[in-house]
Amino acid sequence: MKLSGYVEGFYGRIFNWDDRKKIAKSVFDKGMNTYLYAPKEDKYHRVCWKEDYPHGDKKMFYEIIDFANGRGCEFIPALAPGFSYDYENDYEFLKKKIKFFESVGAKSFALTMDDISTTSPNPQKNLGTLHAQLLNKIKKDFANLRLLFCPTIYATDLTDGDDSEKYLESLQKSAPQDVLFLWTGDSTISREINEKSLSCASDLFGERIVIWDNFYSIDYAPNRIFVGNYENRDREFCEKKCAGVLLNATGLFITDEIILQIFSAWLQNKNWTENDIKNLLVKFGVPQKLLDYLPAISSPYLQDFSLPDKLCAADFFTEVVAKWQSPLKLEWYSALHAIFTEIRITGAKKPFDKEWFAMRYLPAVAKKMTK
Repeated sequence: MKLSGYVEGFYGRIFNWDDRKKIAKSVFDKGMNTYLYAPKEDKYHRVCWKEDYPHGDKKMFYEIIDFANGRGCEFIPALAPGFSYDYENDYEFLKKKIKFFESVGAKSFALTMDDISTTSPNPQKNLGTLHAQLLNKIKKDFANLRLLFCPTIYATDLTDGDDSEKYLESLQKSAPQDVLFLWTGDSTISREINEKSLSCASDLFGERIVIWDNFYSIDYAPNRIFVGNYENRDREFCEKKCAGVLLNATGLFITDEIILQIFSAWLQNKNWTENDIKNLLVKFGVPQKLLDYLPAISSPYLQDFSLPDKLCAADFFTEVVAKWQSPLKLEWYSALHAIFTEIRITGAKKPFDKEWFAMRYLPAVAKKMTK
């Protein structure tokens, strides 16, 4: 795989530098080559992007980029200025920060313009044209940096009108020809990755697509956890027709180590089965009672499955929520309690009253659940 590795690109969590370096080491030790740094919760990356990083962070950028370079790998810094970027006046701020990353050894840089309005601030130019012009400026000033770009339209299901189509057409027409485009698939969390699901992006950008895969991400569903097999991803297509695959994971340190082992097996074409997943989870101390409910923590798209014939909320609470003592259990607690609650609801002999639901869900949801 050309680019393979990890994206720190989630909402709601951010690593400290020690854990970030440990994750990077794990990524590189497993034969992957890329750590893309794009955390939504780093204010200097996104909301306050014009501000310089503090001295301590600058020192850590140097250390981790040097560490990656020394392994023949890359730690790729990113900036996400889209909330406030002034296309007439702000380029020098952006140039200054990219210059810093280059000065500490970065070989690539990523500009991310995801999750912002598609409305252009310039009535004479659509947003795609503005982004293409910005990419050309960066490429001109930083010819030695490989440039990655996450467009505002980054999934097929976001192409829902004339504006989005014009945006992508303008990018395709005017962006530098060696820019790599980050793309999540046919949706933000894609059911599958293959030639058909990537056809929109491939038609526009050819083999310059780097898949930003949110399969295991939970920032949109913080009461879930997904540690099942990395499935419905066409490895041969990704290898031959894409510029790489990067996983945007959870920001939970132990959980992401599990996910990286699963991803590594896929990269090595090991064709893991459910038993391989169970064996891995046992190594991380996951109790048998939770393994009985493995489908509930496997995949966001595994929605029609059979749980144990005899659902017992009390047993699940005792063996998993109460008795299991582990740092991994602390990472998963919200998801475990959500499973316990759903077992209670499913197995209840009579419906819970409105007050019970209102204590656990927002009023509108609780009201619908008690109709």
